[in-house]
Amino acid sequence: MPLKFEELKNKKIIKIVAASIILLIMAIISLKGYGTLNSKNIKLKAEIAKKRQEISSFSNISSLKAAVNSEIKELEAKLSSLEKGFPSSNTEEVFSSLNRFVEASQISLKAISPLEKIEIPIPDSKDKYLELPINLKLECSYDQLLAFLNKIENANKIMIVTEVKIQSNPDNIWEHNIELSLKIPMLSLQSRN
Repeated sequence: MPLKFEELKNKKIIKIVAASIILLIMAIISLKGYGTLNSKNIKLKAEIAKKRQEISSFSNISSLKAAVNSEIKELEAKLSSLEKGFPSSNTEEVFSSLNRFVEASQISLKAISPLEKIEIPIPDSKDKYLELPINLKLECSYDQLLAFLNKIENANKIMIVTEVKIQSNPDNIWEHNIELSLKIPMLSLQSRN
């Protein structure tokens, strides 16, 4: 039985439609696969960017840590230098310095009266800050007093003049009776022992 033209035509259309449907399905599957791959690609790019940012952050933290450690070393050196400016809690060093200053200024030392040390704890430390108040009675001229005060001011250890009283000396108009109050700051460094 021979095929009629209409039947052949319908069979060709059916084949074309079937092929078109198959191509369409394949295109949809390909697009869906592409979309899935694209979304995975986007996620991977975001993850890579996040990891790069973390690496950069760690690098920044590392360089920041190095900078902070450098600053800590500088501050420790400054602290050590400042600590050298404080007399030790040994009072002999203070009295020895004062005696040298008195002799160098050619002052007559009438009395030296150390008072009780004032102890101030340093928070979060075993170290203590001490203040040693000292009262001196001197007999000298203004020039000698200025020379003595200059030596105290330029001493390699910190000494603070808190009060100066000057009275005339009835026995000698060129000499004066001086009462001088000092405060000597000291450190008792327990944490370094």
